[in-house]
Amino acid sequence: MRNNAAKLAVVVGLAAPSMACSRTNAAYDGGGGNGSAGGSASSAGLPSGAATTVTSATADGTVGGTATTDAQTTDAQTTDPTMGVDPCGPGSGCDPNAQCIDVGGDPECVCLDGWFGDGTSCEPIDLLTVRVDTPCDGSAICDTLPQLCPMDQDETTTQLVGDPNVLYDVTLRVRGALEPHNYVGGTDNGWYNVGGDSAGGGRNVAGFTVEEPEETYYVNLGVILRLECFVLDEEITLQMQGGSELSVYMDAADGCGIHCAEYRVPGLYPSPANDSGQFFQLDLISAVAAAKG
Repeated sequence: MRNNAAKLAVVVGLAAPSMACSRTNAAYDGGGGNGSAGGSASSAGLPSGAATTVTSATADGTVGGTATTDAQTTDAQTTDPTMGVDPCGPGSGCDPNAQCIDVGGDPECVCLDGWFGDGTSCEPIDLLTVRVDTPCDGSAICDTLPQLCPMDQDETTTQLVGDPNVLYDVTLRVRGALEPHNYVGGTDNGWYNVGGDSAGGGRNVAGFTVEEPEETYYVNLGVILRLECFVLDEEITLQMQGGSELSVYMDAADGCGIHCAEYRVPGLYPSPANDSGQFFQLDLISAVAAAKG
């Protein structure tokens, strides 16, 4: 009897730990969780439905190298390395006189108004100031009239510096001291005539011709009443192809012209010889690409 009791005590002593099993590992407190387990636990002897195998869990929430959540991407994977980079910032390659446009993440450089080029290099659109003078020939007079003096002719040429593939709207300032002249044909625009031809009569012809698109502009259109000059200070807008020439001229058709000594244009010196004779000058105000249409 004593031996059976001892055997029973031994059996009970051995079985007690299994029957009194409790979760003392922090990884299992509260019925599970994402805590860290130092080793592995076997399912042998556990109730049906209990967890089977838990391998070593890492601090980032993965078990056995597999994420325990559905999120599979990290900040590094979702961040576009190009986000926040301005293609029109420093290093765009655009000229200081160009506008940079973001086109699908790439810079597109376009020269500003008044400039031309490919955008990475821009140069100013320019037309050099031109002037023609027909001074009186000394103190001689024509036809015994003191208001008239011998004159010749003068001409000069300049060029519109710009893109040869672009048609420009060009605005010029026209200033001078001239005698009026009548023109026939063409278009009368008040103080200037586009196209047409001289009406004759021996009066001076003053104007300029654009190479492309080809056109002639006469700048001393007026009614001839007396042997007097007039002061000219006006603006004219016309079209010119980049790179085309502009030829300026004045011609005393009969070799005589009116003294314009007392006629002064503010900001300009008078016609050279003896402050007499006639002249006019062209200055560029602006040149911008003409609208297409």
